[in-house]
Amino acid sequence: MLEHVRIHPLCGACSYAFIPGDEVISLIKRLDNKIEATYPASKYLDSLYCHQSNPHRMFCRLPDCIRCASAKQAVTVHKDCLELFERAHISSDTLSCLWTMATWRSPWHDAPILHLAPSSTTEIKEYIRRAAEEWKLPGLESLPMELDLLIYEQLPQSCLRRYISLWTVARWWIFEYNRKLLTISINEIEKWHRGTRPTIHMQAETNEHNGDKSFIRLSVDSQGLRSIERLKPGSANNGLLESNPALYIVEAAECFSTASIEYMFPFARLQLTGGLEENFRIWDTPSPPDWKDCVIDYKYTRTKSYLSTLNARTCNGITFFTCCNMIWAIHAHTSAQPSAQSTFKTLNPKQQAVAQWVYVPISSGDFITAFGWSYTDNQARFFLRLKLAGEVVVGSTSNITAENIQLIKQPSILIYERPDSQKITFVGGVAEPTISFEIPAFMPFNYRRTPFISANYSSAPLFNVCRTHIYHEAGTKTCRGILVEYLDGSKRALGHCRVGIDQTEVCIEPGQLCYAPTISANPRSGLRQQSVQVVISKENAHEHDGPDWICCAMKGVLGFWFNHNDTQIEVY
Repeated sequence: MLEHVRIHPLCGACSYAFIPGDEVISLIKRLDNKIEATYPASKYLDSLYCHQSNPHRMFCRLPDCIRCASAKQAVTVHKDCLELFERAHISSDTLSCLWTMATWRSPWHDAPILHLAPSSTTEIKEYIRRAAEEWKLPGLESLPMELDLLIYEQLPQSCLRRYISLWTVARWWIFEYNRKLLTISINEIEKWHRGTRPTIHMQAETNEHNGDKSFIRLSVDSQGLRSIERLKPGSANNGLLESNPALYIVEAAECFSTASIEYMFPFARLQLTGGLEENFRIWDTPSPPDWKDCVIDYKYTRTKSYLSTLNARTCNGITFFTCCNMIWAIHAHTSAQPSAQSTFKTLNPKQQAVAQWVYVPISSGDFITAFGWSYTDNQARFFLRLKLAGEVVVGSTSNITAENIQLIKQPSILIYERPDSQKITFVGGVAEPTISFEIPAFMPFNYRRTPFISANYSSAPLFNVCRTHIYHEAGTKTCRGILVEYLDGSKRALGHCRVGIDQTEVCIEPGQLCYAPTISANPRSGLRQQSVQVVISKENAHEHDGPDWICCAMKGVLGFWFNHNDTQIEVY
């Protein structure tokens, strides 16, 4: 039987995500604690299994593989990262040092994969100099700092960036690897931040642990455990601004009663016993909501994932990335992050090729009065009711009237899980303490039969419209989506509205909507493609080139069906 080797999605040396075609090597810890490198390198493929370079091993990417879970512990690195590390290392035990560095990027043994991007560095000039030496490019280090920064920012997945990320951490391990490892009970620590020595908790010095009602907040970034703080009761939600990319664990101090840290300057790692990690909730915010105040659907909660929050009161829109009737990513639009492109880039290449952008705008005078979700027949559906814009559905509309919807009324925060390489699942949220008006139950959603497979549906009434925005596919007249604004200040989006990315055509006080369906071959896939051209004009008198145009006054309802390949609209 083939030995399974877990192939991780992130490089243990540089912490960048692998992309298809990368040459990767696994480091495996044998029973005698020696580290073995799996030569020759394998090709990282966009599938559940990598290229099998070894006839005795199965290089597996299945996140929940039982055989990988019981196999020898392994980390995965880029082939060229390993070569860079070997050239820089001064010890003969290079693999053991790289293994330790890679495993300490995880905050504790067997922690969930957190997909944290490497932090930006202020020492770019120094690393450019080292890169110039490695690649024999003396002219590179003579460039002004402005050009160095430009090169760094324009090459997000380049060897240069990976080298910088690798060396940022490796420089400590190369020279400090043989230092003594210290183990300290977390109950003894008042605070610690990477690069400093732990400050001892005053109660620990006087043995006054009993009755400690404080909280402990841990922060984690791409280099592993970043900080430990002891907080007074009631202060867990105060005093720390979000610092991306980082994740946080905030729990009562008693939850860490048996935990300790392994400390080797400047790094530390949690040491957990007795399944303690199963009680931890990993958040994307340093000030998570109090769990007892959350409305939670426990049948959808899973271990070994982390929780993301969406502030329903501060965002001006939400983009759901759907694929195969499931939600794979969510972006909250804010003044700081107006475009969802950064979230789109977190999807793997296969998902990016077929992802549908479902945009729900939230105008300044509008807000979400209810949010619901349902999972049936391997289909995820989310339902939003806005005070002004009305009801919106995200996901498949098939058999929608038979739903059993989990509902939160007037949510201020929505909570969802983001497990490794799997679909997103909403698990609950925080409702406003008071509701000033009655919120009727959802349903019925009366949608027509979908015209093609995995179609998303959106609709918008065509009366009282003050402005429209048509989103065009790049370089064509094909309509990808339409954003409709109304006299009462509400907004509704139809189709793919890629805010801040696609070109738009705006019409103020529209009086006529015209559309022309077309059938052609998709230039990328060669598949038969249904698409549509749309023209919205202020004047009723107009002309079109060609006989296939359908002209409608601004009344009735515009229905919009779409998936990654096809688009179809109808006014009824």
